[in-house]
Parts: sequence; structure tokens; C-alpha cells
Amino acid sequence: MGRGSGTPELLEDASTDHVIFKLAPGDYSGVSITKAAANQTVEIHGSGPAVTNIQASAAWDATAGNVLYLRKFTTVRIKDCAVRFGAYGCYFREVPNVEISNCRFYNLGSSGSYHAFTVSKTDQATYWAARGTAGAHRSDGGAMRIRSCAEVNISNCVVTDALRGYRIQDCSRGRISDCVAKSVLESGFYLASGSYSGAAGSSNFLISGCAVQDCLNNAYLVIGGSNNTITGCTAVDIASSAVMGWHTQDLKVIGNTFERATRLTWSGIGTDGDSFGCVYSNGGTSISSTGGYMLTCIGNVFTQCGQGRADAVYTFFIGDLQDNSQSSWRLIIDGNNSDAAQ
Repeated sequence: MGRGSGTPELLEDASTDHVIFKLAPGDYSGVSITKAAANQTVEIHGSGPAVTNIQASAAWDATAGNVLYLRKFTTVRIKDCAVRFGAYGCYFREVPNVEISNCRFYNLGSSGSYHAFTVSKTDQATYWAARGTAGAHRSDGGAMRIRSCAEVNISNCVVTDALRGYRIQDCSRGRISDCVAKSVLESGFYLASGSYSGAAGSSNFLISGCAVQDCLNNAYLVIGGSNNTITGCTAVDIASSAVMGWHTQDLKVIGNTFERATRLTWSGIGTDGDSFGCVYSNGGTSISSTGGYMLTCIGNVFTQCGQGRADAVYTFFIGDLQDNSQSSWRLIIDGNNSDAAQ
């Protein structure tokens, strides 16, 4: 990859060799490869995220594409790199096994400018409307989009100054541990549904020991899927609800600390934010009963809660769009501490 190394030849459709790229310190161009069938493992090992850079452009450029786009490989492993200056940093699709560790992601989907809470809703919408054009501060991307993969493991990574943080879409299971998202315009950690309903989504994920700071939407967003757990995590200075669950089942929020959430009524792209209470749950489209509980919140700490778009300051806000015909439409809320009046 980059620097004339013959990447396309090593990763052509007929190749089944296990390929490991070991990158010395320096700057490398990204790649976009879609195989006809998943028949090959590829690994990229940098010399450390401070010295090995993989990029779509030499500097921020809103017209640049994804940095690493890899589709239909058996395994993709990335470690010890910085990924920067593009739309999505890592866009991996239809890969049974994805592993990302000790990487730094920045200036992906955003130039990193105008991320402050003082930027108005109107201005944020203007920046977003210009996305993808020459000279713009936004493109439609983020640190990563891991899509339709079976097993996903992400550890010890840092995302800064990006549009989106960790987006995991329609994946079967995995773990995200000891990772950071800071100064992002959309959600820090996002378990996404391609249908934006309970008909799809990522399930069986554990998000543990992670931290979000200065986030202009939800710190932890879950749409669709079931049996996902957020535990031992923190969030500080969050524009919208610290945790948002849309059309999801068996979401567990256990032993976390959230400070100064629901600060604004809008998101970092100038739309109305999901900003109703520190933990907000709503939506029941295309869900089926799991026999469990829609939401379980135990042993969390909420401090300096904001009002957001609600009519008062709430710790928990349960919306009215849910499917209460399901036997798993029920809650466990116990042992939490909050300074919210409601």
C-alpha cells in the first residue's frame, strides 16, 4: 500500500495468501479493494500511531474518499497506525473477523474546525450542507464504519476531531474496549442499524472501559439489535443524551459515569438532537420480544444533567413511540445516583 508496494497485485481476487504489511514510519496512501469472495486475510502493522500515517490525502480535503475500504476478506487486522485525512478512516464490509488495535483516527469526515458547543445550530447545518465540496469542513464519514461483519474487536484506539466516532453497523457480535472518542460532531460510539429500526442492527456487543468527551450528539447510540452492554464507561460534555436507545432490546447500561450530558438541543450537523434525559429510550419499530428487558440501568452516576429538548431535567426519559405489546417492553432501573430533579 502507498509508496508503490504493489498492493492490488497482492490482494487480487485469485490471491488466497495471508498478507501482512509491515509499515515503517512515514506517510502511506490508503486503498479501496472489493474481492469477489472472502478468501484472504490481510493485516496492516504500523510502527506506532505517532509515526505511521495512512491517509487519503496529504492534508484535510473534503473531496477525499475513504482511507481504507476493504470488502469481502476473511479477516482484516489493523494495528499501531494513525488513520487520517479522508471520509471514513476504516470502512470494512462483509468481513467475518475484524480487529483494530492501538490506532489513532483524526480529521475523518471533518476538518476538526467548528466543533465547539458555542457554534450555532444554523452554522452547523451550513457546514454540513456543504459537505464533500472543495474547501468544506465536512465530508460524509468518520473514524470507521464496520458493516455486516460477524466478529468485531476494537481496543486501545483514540478518535479525535472527526465527524463520527466508532460506527458498527449490522454486525453479529464483538467487543470495544479501552477506547476514546473526543471532539466528534456525531455519536462517539454507535451500534447502527442499516434499516434504522429493529429489523436490523448490531447485537451481542460489549462496550467497556471507554470514554467520550466533547461530543455534539449522543455519547453512546444504539439503534436496533439486542443484547448490547455499556459498562465501566464515561462521558463528559455531551450535547445530547449520554445514552440513546432506538428500536432496541436488552440494552444494559451498568456502572458508568456521565457528566454534563444533554447540554444542547441540536447536534453537530445542525439537526435536532436526541436530547431528552441523560438516558433516552424510544422507538419500537420492527422489534420482537426477547423475553428480557428493553433497558436495564444499574449502578450509574449522573452529574450536572442538562435539560436538552425535554420539558425538565431528567435522568431517564422513556419515549412514547415504543411497542408496549411486547413482553420485553419493561425496565430495570436500580441503584443509580443523579443530581437531576426528575
